[in-house]
Amino acid sequence: MLLIALVLLPLLVLVGVALLDEAGRVLLPDVDRSGEPEVTAAEAA
Repeated sequence: MLLIALVLLPLLVLVGVALLDEAGRVLLPDVDRSGEPEVTAAEAA
């Protein structure tokens, strides 16, 4: 039973984080979370 909990808990956390990230992307489509800015330095210059 403990082994099942130790395996399922991290999976549930990962799924929850993925769902929250997806929901955040749907609610805030203008926020880019890929780490790359919308406008590159070359385009801004």
